Amino acid sequence: PEDLPHWWERIQALPNPLRRCMHELGMFSGLRPGTLVSLERNWVKLDQRAISIPKMKSGRNFNLPLSDHMVNIVTRALELSETLYPSAPWLFPTRSSKDQRTIICTQVWREKTLPSETGHILRHTYRTIAQREGIDKIEARLLLDHTVPGIDGVYIRERALFDRLLAAQEGMSLAIRGLLEPTATD
Repeated sequence: PEDLPHWWERIQALPNPLRRCMHELGMFSGLRPGTLVSLERNWVKLDQRAISIPKMKSGRNFNLPLSDHMVNIVTRALELSETLYPSAPWLFPTRSSKDQRTIICTQVWREKTLPSETGHILRHTYRTIAQREGIDKIEARLLLDHTVPGIDGVYIRERALFDRLLAAQEGMSLAIRGLLEPTATD
């Protein structure tokens, strides 16, 4: 977490604004990189403040709660992807390296200039910040689409906790923004 201001400066220096949004959403969501790059536009439900992902690594569907800041990130990404790649279904599309005319789902989530600072490490950072902030352990697990162990995992229904998860996500966004830009108040 202490390295985040430097990381943030380097992310903001990336020439591709859509990739900047991708890494920012990765940091603020803790999504697995493979899920992040495969997000589809039609999964975004801004009116519900969620991205409804039909199948995660866990095999379940997942409603990622979107904090106010995350709504702003996703809105920017939607505008950029619709402008740059109007017919692509993905939130973070790109051009194929084999055929520049072909639009594909982004395959590479690491940056050559930041090889160990993008991708799965953002998930680790998210979880570390959640622990530092005192986010309830079960809520932190649910925000990352981890299974809840023991009998709690049998009885807990994530849909019924969406409001609490959204509140926890708001807290996470405030904490992350405080680490990225110590003077941020939005």
